[in-house]
Amino acid sequence: MPGRKRVTDYMTTEEVCALLKLSDRTVYDLCRKGKLPGAAKVGGVWRVERSVLVAWLKAGGDAEFGRKAEGDE
Repeated sequence: MPGRKRVTDYMTTEEVCALLKLSDRTVYDLCRKGKLPGAAKVGGVWRVERSVLVAWLKAGGDAEFGRKAEGDE
């Protein structure tokens, strides 16, 4: 099916840790706080959409992801 995501399009938290060179605790905290783009909890397990995370990294990995910009209501 066109547009359908494959399982390989999603990363485990372990894969994200390796890519970002962060501890598992930090990655879980970022996921839980909504600061890691593409992250979603599925069946009690965090998964991160690879294309969203890579695009975010290429854009500079905005540390303010998920927060409203100053002045936004």
